Amino acid sequence: MKVFVIAIVLCLLASSSLQSGSFEKQAMSVVQRMLVSSLDAELPKRPFAAWFNQLIGPEAGVVWQLTECGERIDAPGEAGQDLPACAEANAVLPNGNKVIIAISVGTFKKGLTGEPSFFRAVVERDERLYQVRRLRDLPEMLHAREGLIHDLPDILASLPSVKLSPYLPSLATRLATMPSFLPESVTPPTPSSLQQQPSTPSKPQKVLEGVLRGNAIAKANPVYPASARSMNAFGTVEVQVTISEEGRVIDAKAISGHPALRNAAVEAARKWVFKPTTLNGSPIKVESILSFVFAASSSQ
Repeated sequence: MKVFVIAIVLCLLASSSLQSGSFEKQAMSVVQRMLVSSLDAELPKRPFAAWFNQLIGPEAGVVWQLTECGERIDAPGEAGQDLPACAEANAVLPNGNKVIIAISVGTFKKGLTGEPSFFRAVVERDERLYQVRRLRDLPEMLHAREGLIHDLPDILASLPSVKLSPYLPSLATRLATMPSFLPESVTPPTPSSLQQQPSTPSKPQKVLEGVLRGNAIAKANPVYPASARSMNAFGTVEVQVTISEEGRVIDAKAISGHPALRNAAVEAARKWVFKPTTLNGSPIKVESILSFVFAASSSQ
């Protein structure tokens, strides 16, 4: 009887995996073939994949993947929550610059829904992250030699504020920052004025998981280990992460969850990228928890 039950569970898991794989292939195909002008009317009427490949050049490497993007969605009448899905293109240019483009395609439970839309793009240059507000701005930002952000005030105004945990100092609520460049007419601060500024804490400041997820620029779903599937290992794995001043995960360790699932959750957590958090006007390290749910009915 036990063997029969295990066989049924394995069949359900295989079916779920196949459905997830089918959704991923379908989403990638739709996004790669769609006209880039449908994402931004200022761009040419060319297939998105062809436009992107020409933009980054033949020597750049491109990785396509289906990833979670945005906040979790309550699903009335259904068990649990749904996750918004994005088709994501990651590329590394020969000059070392990196670019990530995320196109919203639907949800993990419902599959493709509506027309794909531009969700977010990020350029990494000289170990700093630059958020792309409009897809039409990507070519200039990707290849510009200096001054990647030309319209800084508008970009800052469009960003949500970063809310730190209540037990932090009263100055803890700050705008998520983007790199900026001083105009020639602005005199840099003198050493004496810098000494008068309050120093930022050396220890990571704790933030709530919901706030951290809301400030994620790039996300990655864990790969379900085959060994864990064979053991019927399910449940939630909590990963404690430390985020650097640049918004990168510099430390990750699982603090709860099934042992067979912990390594997969940690590997996924290390791939996340966040908007930097500032305190007293300076970027700071933060610490929080990322929870990953491994269930028979999901692709995680």
